[in-house]
Amino acid sequence: MYCKEETSPHTFLVEFQKLKHLDLDWDTLVPDPDAEAEDEDGKDEALSQGFYTAENTAGNQGVNLADFLPLSLESLTLAKCPVTGLNLLVKMLEQKEVRLPKLSKIRIGMPEYEYMDMLKLAEAAETAGVDYGQCLRS
Repeated sequence: MYCKEETSPHTFLVEFQKLKHLDLDWDTLVPDPDAEAEDEDGKDEALSQGFYTAENTAGNQGVNLADFLPLSLESLTLAKCPVTGLNLLVKMLEQKEVRLPKLSKIRIGMPEYEYMDMLKLAEAAETAGVDYGQCLRS
């Protein structure tokens, strides 16, 4: 898979103009750019006065999933999606007509989720006219 920029940790599949079906894990498409840095920095080490560093929960919220996917995509299966990725998925579905016009089916696997999270995703899919279901691999 190719990256748009050498420094980008994200996987850009937009160049695959004939790609119709995609089945992969969340971290393959949207890896956490801070994951390696956190592991190396020793995030649990105490700072001066006994404080600890706060974990970055924002993660990839500035990411636009539609930027990574080709216009030809018809079905998308994403396993192991973090709950923090829910808003990214909803945003992608809201842009469906312009950015992913052929997308007709998504399967999302979230190992830890709340019913209301899945309901929000299901409503966004219905509004976009996309068949939504849960991925069996989560």
